[in-house]
Amino acid sequence: MGVKHAKPPVHLHIEELVLHGFSPGDRLAIGDAVERELARIIAEPGWRGFPDRSLALERIDAGSFPVARGARAPAVGTSIARAVQGGLERSRRSGAPARGRGQGHRG
Repeated sequence: MGVKHAKPPVHLHIEELVLHGFSPGDRLAIGDAVERELARIIAEPGWRGFPDRSLALERIDAGSFPVARGARAPAVGTSIARAVQGGLERSRRSGAPARGRGQGHRG
């Protein structure tokens, strides 16, 4: 019988999320959706971002991401989280810390 190692819990804190072209009234709902989706992505067993260690990044360049006109906060948050995931994975592959500011634009 093998020993099963539990994955440590994910604690995610986003200090600032810079977005352009979104209603200020949507900011909290979008931020909450981003945190939920990123925590879900990071907690997936197959995700190979930064395994087995704590990570604190000052900035992540998430690049741009697609958002349909009229999209609601959960869909926007999912798009942003996937863009941030891409920024984390690029940072891991390059071995360099993530730099730049993740700035989204609604198109």
